[in-house]
This record gives sequence, structure tokens and C-alpha cells, in this order.
Amino acid sequence: MDAKTYDSALATFNKHLDDAKDAKPGVEWRAGGRRTKAYPNKEDESWWRVEGPQLVHNYAVWRDAYPNMKIWRTPQGIPAIELALNLEISKGVYLKCFIDRVFEDVQTGDLIIVDLKTGKTPTNSLQLAIYRLAIFDQFGIDIPRGAFWMARDGALDTIHNLNILPIETVRRWCVDVYDQIHAGKYVPNLSQACGYCDVRNHCYAWNPALTPDSYMALPIVERETSE
Repeated sequence: MDAKTYDSALATFNKHLDDAKDAKPGVEWRAGGRRTKAYPNKEDESWWRVEGPQLVHNYAVWRDAYPNMKIWRTPQGIPAIELALNLEISKGVYLKCFIDRVFEDVQTGDLIIVDLKTGKTPTNSLQLAIYRLAIFDQFGIDIPRGAFWMARDGALDTIHNLNILPIETVRRWCVDVYDQIHAGKYVPNLSQACGYCDVRNHCYAWNPALTPDSYMALPIVERETSE
């Protein structure tokens, strides 16, 4: 990436920060990460203003290191950057997602789903498997490989074999979750994500005012091995 393109990317990054701040004036940003001497308020706006450009730089360096990897275009010619999909995956069950990137190896034609992460490495590849389902249903194209690009490391975590989560298993899991939500059942799935889960106040593992429901769903790994 040449200097002009990098400067443009950095300007876009800063504009997004400004737009996010202007969209909700007076609202304090929710900060993640750890408290440090340099950043006692964790990774708040000041952290992103200072450290964010390094993440942009890491991405530029990584892209330059793999010139054979280009952004895939859908059959309709849409570049797979923040690819927005909203589709019915089962009767009455809709899936809406925004897929960060799909890359195509120009030498082999192989495709890979990539999600960009600025925090910790996810503990499983379920998110990638859901994106695989969405792409398959929307375009009839199966992409059995995925990866998380870790911004702080400037590299992919690993290449995940998404075949360990078959498309129909993921579909059934999504339908089960949909049914549970509409029944008012939020089954605990304890992980590092609990601290910023949007529905944690409806979960009895988090909210002491609630009591366990008689229904307990098996975790997805147990679902697969029990069938």
C-alpha cells in the first residue's frame, strides 16, 4: 500500500471515529481492555485516537505481504467488504450479518472468509461458520475455510476448517436460538463475552433475580457429537 493510499485509509479511520462521536454527543464510550498507567480508563476514545493508527498500519502491511489475495466479488459484482446479507435461512427465521472480508487467491481461486478482530482471539469458529451458511444460501457458493485477522498481531490467527461445523448443523442451531429467544429463554453459554453480551440481564447466570428455566440446551459441540 503506497503512502497516499495509507493516508487515505487513516483519514477514513479518523472520520469514522469522529462520526461515531458526533452521532451520540455527550454519550460516554464503552471501553474494553485493561487499565494501564498510560490508559487508566481502559481502551476509551483516547486509546483509539493514539493506538488505532497502528492497527490501520498493521492491516496495510499485511495486505502488501499477500499480493495474491484479492477481495472476492459476488456473482453480482459486489466487493466482499462489509458484505451485508439479510436472508431467510428457515421458514420465518432470518439471518442478518455483515461479513468483513472474503478473499480470493488469484493463483488457486480458493476463497476464505475473514473477520477482523481488534480484541482477543475468539475461542471458536462459530461466527465464521454462520457467515459460511449465509454465503451458501445467498449465492450457492460453499467456502469451507475461514480465519480471524488479529489487528494487534497484524496476522491471521489460523486457517479454520469450517467443515467441523456442517452447514445444516449451524442452520439448526440458529433456528434453535431463534425459538429460544421468542420463548423468552436465554440459556447460559459462559465465556469471556459475557461482560458485553446484549442480553445478559435476561440470563440467570448473570442476573441473580432470575432462576434457571427447566429447559437446558446442549452446547453446540455436544449437539454435534450426540447425533
